[in-house]
Amino acid sequence: MLRAWDPAKVLVVCPAMNTFMWEHPSTLQSLRQIERFGFVRVLQPVVKTLMCNDTGTGAMESVNVIAEYVMFQLAADSPTYFPPPSPSSLIVIFSTFLGLLLLKAHHAK
Repeated sequence: MLRAWDPAKVLVVCPAMNTFMWEHPSTLQSLRQIERFGFVRVLQPVVKTLMCNDTGTGAMESVNVIAEYVMFQLAADSPTYFPPPSPSSLIVIFSTFLGLLLLKAHHAK
């Protein structure tokens, strides 16, 4: 997916996974690698009771926090023009294989 991404647009990644997966060295390595592209922003997971009933780091940030962050990124991208978001301006892509929620926020410049 990143190969087809327009690097002029910010990609917000919101990881969500089991604590053991989050703490695995390959997860950190992968996140650092995509952050080096310069257009990827990673919102860290939070501590709470996970789907597996373990309590630990790995839960995705709340929808409100994610939405606020995306709005902030949109405003930072265009400080003089910031239209209210519409359903077509926010595309949510779920990837269970990677354990990531990717938000693509883009608007007309």
